[in-house]
Amino acid sequence: MDNYTYFNVNINIMKKFSRKVLFILLFIILIPSSLLLLILYHLNKNNYERKTLILGKTEFTVEIADSTVKQSLGLSFRKNLPKNQGMLFIFSTASRYAFWMKDMNFPLDFVWIKNNTVVDITENVPPPTSSGPLKIYRPKVPADKVLELNEGVISKKKIKLGDIIKLI
Repeated sequence: MDNYTYFNVNINIMKKFSRKVLFILLFIILIPSSLLLLILYHLNKNNYERKTLILGKTEFTVEIADSTVKQSLGLSFRKNLPKNQGMLFIFSTASRYAFWMKDMNFPLDFVWIKNNTVVDITENVPPPTSSGPLKIYRPKVPADKVLELNEGVISKKKIKLGDIIKLI
């Protein structure tokens, strides 16, 4: 066997081996990752208690995020948030909790609440871009609840500091 033939045989063996290794790696990585995302999506979409929240003259249907898992997932992976709906994050103590837009597909407004009173507002928070680090959002003062609403709702409904929320 000459060097050329030997070289071609080795290349063909390497190609077959590389395809098998690639297939195995894809199988090992993609399937569990896909299952995890599917589970997270299912948890995210269906396991939240729903309540009515009155803010000003507007009633919102809110999903309650009152556990670490629910708070970590938030509205991630969803395509949109229906009109007059939101997510209410409830914490046991007031603090300047950090929020980000990881895996978000649409912009939001944040209403920061302490003792059922609006204490800060963050409007027009965009979903992340494909480049750069995620921006962190915090209230100026401690809050024990955070209400996430569709972008523009704060302005449209004239939500302001000092407004009172009522959860039914």
